[in-house]
Amino acid sequence: MSEQNSGIQQPQVSIEKELRKSYLEYSLSVIIGRAIPDARDGLKPVHRRIMYAQYELANSYNRPHKKSARIVGDVIGKYHPHGDSAVYDALVRLAQDFSMRDPLVDGQGNFGSIDGDAAAAMRYTEVRMSRLASEFLADIDKETVDFRPNYDNTLQEPSVLPTKVPNLLLNGSSGIAVGMATNIPPHNLGELCDALQMLLDDPQCTISDLMEVVKGPDFPTRGFVYAGKGLSDAYHTGRGTVKVRGRLEVEERKKGLQAIVIREIPFGLNKSSLVEKIAGLVNDHKIDGISDLRDESDRKGIRVVIDLKRGTIPDIVINSLYKYTPLETSFGINMLAVVDNRPVLLNLKTALSCFVDHRREVVIRRTRYDLQKAEARAHILEGLRIAIDHIDEVVALIRASASPDEARAGLMQRFELTEVQARAILDMRLQRLTGLQREELMAEYRELLEKIEFFKSVLENPEVLRSELKREIREIRETFATPRRTEVLTDALGGIDVNSDVAFNTVGMEVPDEDGSGNFHFAAYSFQKGVNHLDGRQALAFARERDAFDDGDMQRGRNQMLVIQGIVNKAASPAILKSYQDVLTAASDSIATNMPKEDIISLVKMQLQDMSGWNITTYGLAGENSADYCYSLGNDARYAVVLPNERMVATAQDLIQQVLRGETPVVNP
Repeated sequence: MSEQNSGIQQPQVSIEKELRKSYLEYSLSVIIGRAIPDARDGLKPVHRRIMYAQYELANSYNRPHKKSARIVGDVIGKYHPHGDSAVYDALVRLAQDFSMRDPLVDGQGNFGSIDGDAAAAMRYTEVRMSRLASEFLADIDKETVDFRPNYDNTLQEPSVLPTKVPNLLLNGSSGIAVGMATNIPPHNLGELCDALQMLLDDPQCTISDLMEVVKGPDFPTRGFVYAGKGLSDAYHTGRGTVKVRGRLEVEERKKGLQAIVIREIPFGLNKSSLVEKIAGLVNDHKIDGISDLRDESDRKGIRVVIDLKRGTIPDIVINSLYKYTPLETSFGINMLAVVDNRPVLLNLKTALSCFVDHRREVVIRRTRYDLQKAEARAHILEGLRIAIDHIDEVVALIRASASPDEARAGLMQRFELTEVQARAILDMRLQRLTGLQREELMAEYRELLEKIEFFKSVLENPEVLRSELKREIREIRETFATPRRTEVLTDALGGIDVNSDVAFNTVGMEVPDEDGSGNFHFAAYSFQKGVNHLDGRQALAFARERDAFDDGDMQRGRNQMLVIQGIVNKAASPAILKSYQDVLTAASDSIATNMPKEDIISLVKMQLQDMSGWNITTYGLAGENSADYCYSLGNDARYAVVLPNERMVATAQDLIQQVLRGETPVVNP
C-alpha cells in the first residue's frame, strides 16, 4: 500500500502564497462584509440587516413597538450569523440620539446614556423604525436594488437599500478593518440636501463650491468645530483633522460668586469620565480656583456645574479645562467607504456623487417597474372597456359557452383580445357593469395613460429624471431637516499654553498711600484674548524676582479692590446707598481683615476722596489692552481677587458723585 502511495504525485503548496491568499480573503471579508460602510446607503451589513428585518416584520414608525429580542432573533436567524450581543449593540446605537445625528430606530426603554451606561437587556427594551428610516426602504419592493442569498441560501437579502437619505454623511460611520479604518463625521441633513441640489444643477461644481453649503460636521452632542485647514483637507482629500470643543457658559451666583456650566461636550466623549477627569485635576492642583463640581444633567440636556472661588477669573479656568481635559479634542476624518466592492477614500464631492448615482439608478429601476405595471393594468382596462362597450354580446357569448376555457377562447376570437384581457373579463364582477363603475374604469384608464407617458419621459429625458431626483431631495429636506446643532467657527480656536514664558504680563496699579506721599505697586498677571499665560505659582515667582511687590502690598491692593466691589454691589442691591456714611459703611464692611475698624474707615475715606488718583499702568510684556484683563494669582487665598480695571473704577466714582449730589445711586450697565 505504501509503495502505491509513494508513486502518487503530491501537490506542492507554498505556505507563503497560501497565507497571503487566505489573509487577503479574510481582510476583504472584514472590509466589505463587516467594518466599512457602503458609499450608497452609508450602512454596514449589520445595520442593513437590522433595517430589512424590521421591514419584513412591518415594524414601521406608525406601528406599535416590538421587543428588541424579536428583532435580534430575526436578524441572527435569517441574515447575520454572529452573536446576539453584536447585533443588539448595533441596534442600540441606531436608537441613541447622542450617537446618531438622526436616529434610525425609535427606542422605548433604557438605551444607555452619554455617561457610558449600558442599555437594558434586549428582553426589556422595545424598538421600531423611525420615520426617517422608512425612507431607507421606500420602493424596495419595486426591484430597485439587487438581492443576494443569505448565509445558508434559504432567503434573499438586499445588497444595498434604496435610501432617499444621504446617510453616509448624515450619520457618519466609524470602523476598523484589516489594514484600514474609517471615521466619517455626521452632517446636517438640510445642508447635504442643498449640496445635492447644487451637484444636480451643476455636475462640474467644485469642492469649494460645495463647502459654501456644507459648512462642516454637525455632531449630535452640539459644541463647536473649527472650519480650518484640517476640514478643508478632509473635504478635498478625504483625510484631515478638525478641532472640536464643548460649550461652556459663565453664570452669576449670589454674593458675587460665579460658576462655569458645561452645556455641550465633544462628540463621542463620555460625560462621566469628563467629570472624573476635572475632579482629578482639581485634586492634583493642576486647575485652581474651583470650589465645587457637580453634575446636574437631566433629560433636558447636559449641565455640569463648576463653582468658582471668590475672585477666580472664569476665563482662566475655562482655558485650563480646554487645555487639560477632552473638552477640546481633535476629530480625525477618514472618509473611507465601499464603492463597487472596493474600499475607496472619498472626498466631499465623490461621496455626494455616489449617492446621486445610486438614487439615479434606483429611480430608473423604480420607473421601469412602475411603467411595466401601469402598461399591464392599462392593457387589462382596454379589454374591460371593450367588454363594457359590447356587454350584451359578451354576456350572450359567455352564456352560450360550455366551459370557462370555451368562453375565454370565444372572447379572444370575437373581440381580438389577449388571454390576459379575456381572463380579466371572465373574472369581472357584475357590479362593474353599473354606470358608476364604468365611469371609474374609464377614469382609471385615462390616469394610467398619463402615468405611462410620465414614466416614459423619465426614462427617455435626462432633464425629467433630474427634476424627479431634485423633487425627492426637496421633499426629504422639507420633511426631515433640522437646524444645525454644532456651531462652526471660522476663526482659529484660541489656545492656552500654561508653560509659555513669552505671554507673561505684569500689571501694576499705582495708588496713593495713607499719608499721600509716594506710591506702592500691586502686580498681577494677565492675558489677552488668544494669548497664553503662566499659572499662579509661576506668575508669583516671576513677579517676586522683579521686586514688583511684597505681601503687604498684595494685602493692601486686595482691600482696595474690595472697597470698589463693596460700593458697586451695595448700590445694585435693594439696600440703596442714601448717604456718604452709607458709602463708607458699605465699603468698609466688604473688607475681611484683622485691621482695626477705624483704620479701615480711614483707608476707605482716603480712597473715596481721591479716586481720580487711581490709574492703571502696565509693566513688562503687558499689551495695549492688558488693563482690561487684570487677574488674580489664584494660589493664595489672600490674593484670590480681581484687580479693578478702569471701567470698575469709573463706576465706583460715578456712584460716589451720585451720593454726594443727594441722588439715589444706580449702577449703569
